[in-house]
Amino acid sequence: MPVTWSVRDGVLIVAAVGDYPSSELTGALQSAMQDPQLGPRTPVLLDARSSVTYLSPDEIHRRIAWLGSLHHDGLFPFIAFVAAADRYRARIVGLGVAALRQLGIEVKVFTEWDAGFAWLREASKPPPSPIRDG
Repeated sequence: MPVTWSVRDGVLIVAAVGDYPSSELTGALQSAMQDPQLGPRTPVLLDARSSVTYLSPDEIHRRIAWLGSLHHDGLFPFIAFVAAADRYRARIVGLGVAALRQLGIEVKVFTEWDAGFAWLREASKPPPSPIRDG
C-alpha cells in the first residue's frame, strides 16, 4: 500500500509513496483516527517526498475540504507537509497550505523530515498553565 501511517512521539506520520488514489490517503487517515493513542490535538506529518501522484485542482479542493471537515470536528490542528523540492510539488503544496490556513489549521511546508517533525513537536505543545499567586 503506497500510503501508510504510524505514530511516533505523539505525532501521526502519514507517508505517501508513488502514485496512489485519494481513497488510500483518506483510508489511512480514517484508520489512524481509530487508534486510541491519538487525540483531538494530534499533530500530523504528511510525508509526500516520494509521491508522484498528479493532483488536479479539483482533487486538491476535495482533499482540502475533507481535511477542513476533520479540523472542524477538532482534529489535526497542526500539519507539517514534507515534500520534494521540485516546482510542481511546491506549487501544489502551496495551494493546499493557503487553503488550510484559511480554515484555521496551522500548517508549514518542509523539504526535510526532521525539521517538520521538530516543528510539530514544538507547535503542538500545550500552552503553559498560568502562574497563580497564592
